[in-house]
Amino acid sequence: MTVQLEKHKMFIIFRTLLILIHLLYSLRLIIYNSCLIVHRKCIGYWYKKNPKIEIEMLVHSMNKLRKLPEHVVILGEKKDCIKDSIQIISWCITLGIPFISFYGRKDFLSQHENALKQEFAVRRPELMEYINWSQLHIPRKENGITGSNTVIRILLPCKNSGKGGVVLLTQHLAEAVTTKNLKIEEINENFICEKMTLKGIPDPDLALIHGHICSTYGFLPWHIRTTGFVTLPECHNVSVKDFIWILKKYSKREQRYGE
Repeated sequence: MTVQLEKHKMFIIFRTLLILIHLLYSLRLIIYNSCLIVHRKCIGYWYKKNPKIEIEMLVHSMNKLRKLPEHVVILGEKKDCIKDSIQIISWCITLGIPFISFYGRKDFLSQHENALKQEFAVRRPELMEYINWSQLHIPRKENGITGSNTVIRILLPCKNSGKGGVVLLTQHLAEAVTTKNLKIEEINENFICEKMTLKGIPDPDLALIHGHICSTYGFLPWHIRTTGFVTLPECHNVSVKDFIWILKKYSKREQRYGE
């Protein structure tokens, strides 16, 4: 009986400690996000969302970066993410980042592609000529919008977009093995990865996650083997300083498989 009472007391103590730690962590997040909101409002008031100032900041920072990503993917979209998406697209155009993807479980942006295009045309009409919404193979350009005819490829994959490719590849492999055009021993990890790679589109170098939960949101694992993950602030209205900070963090990181 005494042993059971001791176990019960220990259970209550550990449970209380766990609740206390959870409350302290939640309080920390609330304070952090509140300070971040105030900071962003001050930055927004100071710069007044001036595209020219943002371009100057981005170009100035780009000269100090060791490398830039070729493919950026945004994970964890929400219904009010169109404004942030437009901002990130315009910054990627400025820096000459040729590919950007938006992906989430609810497929909000892929289902509202026309709304995104229309809103972008209203907010940043001068950048519409630099965007390609449909072409698969895109020649590589240099120096962002400081060069000529720069094109950025906007990808809006849905959660089912990769399933058809997996099924089709499985059918082709089974047929090739059955007809003895392919040996089972030849089917390995490198072989599968090569077949599943999107032609003309590099794997994402950098993934930006909305919110404090680090999740791939179902993004296909063979496309993110060397992807660096960075968590964006949970609140919206991502500032150009946030984006520059992320790029600096990416520039210092050595990419390896599984990181």
